[in-house]
Amino acid sequence: MNRLGPYGAAAGVAMATVAKVGSAAGDALDALAKRGRELAQYNGPIAAASANADIRSLMAQVREGGELGAKYAELIDRQSKMEDAISEELVPIRETLLTLVNRLLELGVPFLANCLEALNNLIESVSLGLARSESIDKAVARIRATMEERGDPAGDIFNEWIRAGHPFSMRDVEKVPAPGNIGVPILDLRRER
Repeated sequence: MNRLGPYGAAAGVAMATVAKVGSAAGDALDALAKRGRELAQYNGPIAAASANADIRSLMAQVREGGELGAKYAELIDRQSKMEDAISEELVPIRETLLTLVNRLLELGVPFLANCLEALNNLIESVSLGLARSESIDKAVARIRATMEERGDPAGDIFNEWIRAGHPFSMRDVEKVPAPGNIGVPILDLRRER
C-alpha cells in the first residue's frame, strides 16, 4: 500500500477500519449467541436451535477430521519430532546456563555480605568513626555464619579478593589521617554558657 502513495495509505486505513468493524460485529454476534445459549435452558426453541448448532459443529468437525485427518496426523507427528530435536539440541545450552546461574547465586550471597560490610565501613569512615550500623553488622554476621554452617566455599573467593587489597577495599581507611578540621563541628552545642 505504501507504494501507492497517499491513496494507498488511505486505502490501508480504510481496510484496517473495515477489519476492525467486522471483528467488532463478529464479537457482538458471538456475545449474543453466548447469551442465547445461556437462556436455552429456559426456552424450548432456543434449546432446539442450540442443539442443532452443536450437531452442525460436531458434524463439520467429523467431516474435517475425515478429510484432513491424515494431514493433521502428519503435522502433529512432525511437530513432535521437531520439538524433540530442538529440545535435544538445547540440553547442553540449558546445562551451561543452569551451571552459570547456580554459580552466580552461590557467589551472590557472600558478595552481598561483602557489599554490606563495605557499606558499613564507608559509613564509619565518612562519619570519622562516629557511626556504624549495628544492624548491618548483624546481617553480615548471620550471612557468614550461615555460609560457614553449610561449608560454602564461595565466601573464600571474595574474602581473598578483599584481603589482597583490591582498590575498592575499605581495610586501609582508618590509617588515612583526616586532613585539617574536617569533621569538626562549627557550632559546639555542648559548651556551657
